[in-house]
Amino acid sequence: MPAITIQLVVLEGPTCPIQLGDSETVEELWRQAEEATGRPLSLLVTSHGYALHTPSDTLAEVGVENGCPLVAVPAPPSTYARCVGAAACATLRDDGSVITWGDMSCGGDSSAVRAPLLSGVRSISATNFAFSVVKWDGSAVAWGHPRSGGDTGPVQEQLRGAVKQIFATRRAFAAQKEDGSVVTWGDADFGGDSRAVREQLAADVRHVHSTGS
Repeated sequence: MPAITIQLVVLEGPTCPIQLGDSETVEELWRQAEEATGRPLSLLVTSHGYALHTPSDTLAEVGVENGCPLVAVPAPPSTYARCVGAAACATLRDDGSVITWGDMSCGGDSSAVRAPLLSGVRSISATNFAFSVVKWDGSAVAWGHPRSGGDTGPVQEQLRGAVKQIFATRRAFAAQKEDGSVVTWGDADFGGDSRAVREQLAADVRHVHSTGS
């Protein structure tokens, strides 16, 4: 496994060299980059403008070569989400953990998913009565009112990896995946049931937009 040196150019920070094998994954690169910079990162971009976000890709597959500069964009100090229709809040901390409080039945109590929220959380979203997060390993977790997106049971297997981003309506979530597919769950009247368009959402989706309902 040939060793390569990557020049990590940190916005608002110093340049950090990272050495690892070209068969290592993007996930390992993210881990070492955050370790080298000592802070969570929101984006890693190659000199060609390609964002590295698929954890299972190898560095060779994404064209990262010896001496290649990568731009590292630090994550904001914290990310905050509030369930609009309920007195519940959640905060994504600098260390990648999530803290919740407020109405226990609408996301304020996250004890059922405590372990996944202790570290490695990348982003957080909210419906009116539930929360969901995307982790750096590509998995997604949700909690809160079951009918408003807090229950991922029907789509749990599809959320175990390769989730790119989650969008929310008032009572449903939609997860855009790395393979271009979209997974939905939550209240059927608010976009949670996409079975009628399942074939169209199976691949090649480039953008997702949510309404307020």
